[in-house]
Amino acid sequence: RVNYTAFSNSSNTITLTGQGGVDWFSSENYLLAPPNLQSQVLGSNQAGDYPGVAIQGNGTNRLSNFGLSAIWNMFSGASISSTFSAGLQTGQVGVNDYNVIGQGLTPAQSNAAGAQLTSVRHTRSSVVNQAFYVQEDLLLLGEKLFISGGVRGERSSVNGDVEKLYYFPRGQASYRLTNLIPAIGELKFARRSG
Repeated sequence: RVNYTAFSNSSNTITLTGQGGVDWFSSENYLLAPPNLQSQVLGSNQAGDYPGVAIQGNGTNRLSNFGLSAIWNMFSGASISSTFSAGLQTGQVGVNDYNVIGQGLTPAQSNAAGAQLTSVRHTRSSVVNQAFYVQEDLLLLGEKLFISGGVRGERSSVNGDVEKLYYFPRGQASYRLTNLIPAIGELKFARRSG
């Protein structure tokens, strides 16, 4: 994560933030159940007609995400405070897993090659998500009135139309009453949507 203050004075601050990460890992697995195991005898539930199983599984997973945002804080005395923020985000997930399965092994056999029945199971997927957001927060009337609104737009490669943006608006407002009742120091009324 990197933060950079692009501009700052007594009433305004503009901050840029970039963050991201990449994870990549792979696995290699071997499973051997020789035909002389009790669970692998001919006709058992595990072995069926092919006693003994050897499985080799390999897989790779890649996950990445990156985001960039800009935040503008504005202060105008004790009566007005504004925070405007906007940003872009992207994330990707890639999976490539496969298993080679050999059933019906000879007693000394330890791999899938040469088994009586060989099969392959393969899973490959790639997902790309992209989004943007815009938000405005206002604090008014000596920090008694709070108004906030924003919208987030997203698209994903798992949607039917990969280019279509789906919008998620939101808004909220609240008002604080102070010293209204002596036993209660503060009372807040709030309304939210989205």
